[in-house]
Amino acid sequence: RKSGGRIAAHEILLGTGAVRNLIREGKIPQIYSLVQMSRKMGMCIMKDSINALVEDGTVLESVAREVLATATSEEPDESSTKAAS
Repeated sequence: RKSGGRIAAHEILLGTGAVRNLIREGKIPQIYSLVQMSRKMGMCIMKDSINALVEDGTVLESVAREVLATATSEEPDESSTKAAS
């Protein structure tokens, strides 16, 4: 948090029929895309959760970039986080 302390960022995966089917068929890498497409159902990827914390001013953008790089094992780019208002 900007004000000190910590705040949770999270991923949400619901056990829908589509998710169960992907797991049953061993198509685990496709679950990420399914979660992205299922936002209306309440699913959420880590990147979106962290971006929301940056957008509402709870977390500094620099900290969010660092966490995203660690959580995803990727180098963050300009599009991975949005500047706080």
